[in-house]
Amino acid sequence: MPDPPEGFESDMAFDDESIPLWVRIDEALRMVLIAQKAAKHRGITWARCEAEYYTAKAEETFGLYEDGTPATVIAQVAKGMPRTNAALERRLAEEVGYKNAVEAIQCYKLIARLLNDEQQREWEQAKRTT
Repeated sequence: MPDPPEGFESDMAFDDESIPLWVRIDEALRMVLIAQKAAKHRGITWARCEAEYYTAKAEETFGLYEDGTPATVIAQVAKGMPRTNAALERRLAEEVGYKNAVEAIQCYKLIARLLNDEQQREWEQAKRTT
């Protein structure tokens, strides 16, 4: 079984055969819904942080231009300014959180698919033995 991304661990071990298969499938699907909600929330937060970053970058750029900084270095200097740099760091952190939630969705979908395939094999085997 694949390990879920950090922050999206379930309380259930999906390879624990003492837990009924249908319960493990339901838990994987529940975790998909949790990850989807997290991805939506994190995506919105990422968008807000990106807007804040571009606002800070534009304000720093205009400030540097007004101070007479050469245009060839403004783009690099602006990114290093404390306010712009902090906004960039928040934006990148939110992007990582969003991508982590999206990866969790894929991980739990894969777990559910694997467990469902196992259930199908059990059903097919049960049909052959009866």
